[in-house]
Amino acid sequence: MPEGASALSTSGILTYRQTDGKLFYFYNGKIAAGLTESATSTFHVAVIDPVSMQVQEIHDVDPALAEECAASAYGELMQNTVMYDESGNLYMACLKTINGDETGVLLRMDVDKTTFDTAYNGFPNPEGKLLTIQYLANGKALAYSRDNSKGVKIDSVSHFYTIIDLATGERKRVSCSGVDLPYCGGRFSQRSVVVGDKAYIGCTEGEGETDNPRIYIYDIPTGEVTMGLQLSKGFCFDILRVVED
Repeated sequence: MPEGASALSTSGILTYRQTDGKLFYFYNGKIAAGLTESATSTFHVAVIDPVSMQVQEIHDVDPALAEECAASAYGELMQNTVMYDESGNLYMACLKTINGDETGVLLRMDVDKTTFDTAYNGFPNPEGKLLTIQYLANGKALAYSRDNSKGVKIDSVSHFYTIIDLATGERKRVSCSGVDLPYCGGRFSQRSVVVGDKAYIGCTEGEGETDNPRIYIYDIPTGEVTMGLQLSKGFCFDILRVVED
């Protein structure tokens, strides 16, 4: 437990960086009763040797960068919040509070570093909370995030998909035949999966429940989106997984 902490969340995020064989554990050590009651950081990174399981380093994350990782409440039970690019750079979906609202931050840890790049945020000017990220290819990532203006409850129909340019932070709504994929209900979900050169993207019923739930196919090399499957109206799903034999 971090020195001075009164509570420790064990439901952090653990990830393995293949380039140097290190484990990184992202977790919260809360000071007093809440995130904002102390200037001391509550967001920590432990660097672990996977052979001996000895902690090599512990770093505090500057609260100006982020207050916590996006999945710190439950850990990575459902949602993909960590990804790596071709060079081995680590990216993590995080959040911080701005004007009382949870807003998204996308941090990067360069391949040869054990701390986050303080000059980088791949999710500038956010509409709301960043929920999931998945690396596609060539510096592009698929993100599922929230528009706070459309609702901040778990089931608010305010969540949507974008493609992020990791070099510039620019993002664009995922669309099919010129129409943006609909906003979805469900903050605590993982309805997208990347397999080879395809990303499969699940959407719940649209605004006003006028659309059937669907699974779209995003072709990574071309950026083209087609509808892969339309489900029965009223069908609800929160997880999309691929099982390979």
